[in-house]
Amino acid sequence: MRKTILILIAVISMLTSYSQTEKGKYFIGGSINYSGDKDSEGDSVTNNWTNKNTTFNFTPSIGYFVTDNIAVGINLNLGNSVYNYQFLSNMNYYSTTKTNTLNLGGGIFVRPYFKISNNFMFFINAGISYIDQPGKITFSTTQPGVSPTPDQKILGYEFTANIYPGLVYFVTPKIGLSVSVGNLFYDYSYRKNKESGIIDKNTFSGINLNSSTLSVGLTFHF
Repeated sequence: MRKTILILIAVISMLTSYSQTEKGKYFIGGSINYSGDKDSEGDSVTNNWTNKNTTFNFTPSIGYFVTDNIAVGINLNLGNSVYNYQFLSNMNYYSTTKTNTLNLGGGIFVRPYFKISNNFMFFINAGISYIDQPGKITFSTTQPGVSPTPDQKILGYEFTANIYPGLVYFVTPKIGLSVSVGNLFYDYSYRKNKESGIIDKNTFSGINLNSSTLSVGLTFHF
């Protein structure tokens, strides 16, 4: 009797682990990514400068399993990037330049899952996204006799295609906790300063294993 119960529990556990990613199922969820870095140079005798950059992104998503273990879906991107540059003169005044940019957009993705254990799975996410990036540059200074440059507005957008790996652990039959880091990417960005008219275009591609790609998420399957 005891052996029979154990066998039934094992079978139910296996069925439960597959049911989250079977054909016809949906999931909704979201992931959070935060990164920041700081760089500085100088000493008490010479001029000093400091660069500080922080980025926060929230990506809600919804997916549908078109076949067992393969989902397609759409996501939104809501975020903010702040870049601060501060120059500290040895004449005891400072000047700062702050660039504040919103990240508003979305994309589509396909995500195959691969079972590792009953409640633990590996996935690969391949997607493309378009993000609108309006922003503003503000200036300030304490240099005597110098007025700061007026604020400047930025128009911009970014197109990204990437593939990244991830892991998901199902803490319950319906709730999964996920983590991902690193990606293979292609990125095109466009920026235009409305006041100066200066346009900046950049294209990047490659493999990014930086900790800034670390993302954690939560999904609800139904």
